[in-house]
Amino acid sequence: MVGHNSHAILLLGDMYVKHAAKLKEDVKRMLDKVADPLAGLEMIDDLQRLGVFYHFEDEIKRVLDSIYNNINYYNWSTEDLLNHFIPYSSNVARKLPYDFGSRCNR
Repeated sequence: MVGHNSHAILLLGDMYVKHAAKLKEDVKRMLDKVADPLAGLEMIDDLQRLGVFYHFEDEIKRVLDSIYNNINYYNWSTEDLLNHFIPYSSNVARKLPYDFGSRCNR
């Protein structure tokens, strides 16, 4: 009886591992496809609050790189930056070498 239960537990554990891997891939795809910078920042903030940020560091860096490199395209003022970018990603931004204040329109 113990062998049967152990096998069932192993199968169930394997199922959860596969499901978690699929969910991670889904989130990575979502981050790669994000077009709206604010939506991307909201996703990053959510991932950080959930404590799973570290699974998506490469994808998050790409989102932040895109925002940083195109900040003048978005025509954000310093006020916009303070109201939108900073609340969503101040903890993330601290980990990355960005100086957004010097890049935005005054």
